[in-house]
Amino acid sequence: MISTWLLSICAGMSIGIIAENIAYYADFWRYHKTSGPLLNILCFFGILMGSVSMLEANIGLIGIFALGWIGGYFIEWLNFNVTGTFEFPNNRFLFARTEHSISITVAALWAAVPIGIVHLVEFLATSQIFN
Repeated sequence: MISTWLLSICAGMSIGIIAENIAYYADFWRYHKTSGPLLNILCFFGILMGSVSMLEANIGLIGIFALGWIGGYFIEWLNFNVTGTFEFPNNRFLFARTEHSISITVAALWAAVPIGIVHLVEFLATSQIFN
């Protein structure tokens, strides 16, 4: 039997692969190094958001949504102010036009990731795949 934490990390990475492919083909953001998406999928989608999703039993969906938003905002702030790992073409994302509004918008998308992980893990746990 696979551990729930490992399953949460794998579910987060699966969501990350989908999100990064959509972002690549829609040209939402561009990484400066080819390792960028891989590290983002492993570290942020997998380990960080997978771990946040494990707190759902203690703090509920609203709690993990809030933690996902805070973590997502921090990731975007870190990118704009410290690392510069990726850029948004023409400094825009969807309807957001400034770094602060982009950070808030992307953080809202990050907030949905742990909730998606919870639902994906519940689905996989009740399916015949891991039983």
